[in-house]
Amino acid sequence: MHQQIGRGLGSEHAHPWWTYLRWAFAPARVGLPWSGWLIAGFAAAGLWRERQNPFLRRLGLWVLLLWIFQSALPYKTPWLMLALLLPLALLAGSGAAGAWRSLPSRRLAFGAALATVALLGAETLSRCRLHAVDPANPLAYSPSSPDLNHLQHDLDALAAASPQGR
Repeated sequence: MHQQIGRGLGSEHAHPWWTYLRWAFAPARVGLPWSGWLIAGFAAAGLWRERQNPFLRRLGLWVLLLWIFQSALPYKTPWLMLALLLPLALLAGSGAAGAWRSLPSRRLAFGAALATVALLGAETLSRCRLHAVDPANPLAYSPSSPDLNHLQHDLDALAAASPQGR
């Protein structure tokens, strides 16, 4: 039993409890610097605006309890944050929908939606394509090096140089 409790402590994935907060909310040098705050702000607005909605209240409670539980565990990786991000995105969608409904005109709402999609596209391109292996990207946790593309060529060169030719 004691061995199970300490599992993950000696691994390179062992991090302090605040790690998920840092990955999500610390300003990044890759992508939009405060993008984590946008989803949290819209999620809080959605919870506040729809506080009588039992589904959204339960979703908010789920995010909070899951964050507490995952933060208490020593083993942390960015891909484990996905369990938090899906319900948080649903809450943020509710907040964004409320914000767009409160805009005075349809043109303004369409412009805001278009700007949001453009910003999300730029963020995704930056973090997932242009800086996918950049250490400044908090989501580039343990990526393969771009040099991996040269592995076959390097192996062939080593094989050709060996006495057996393989």
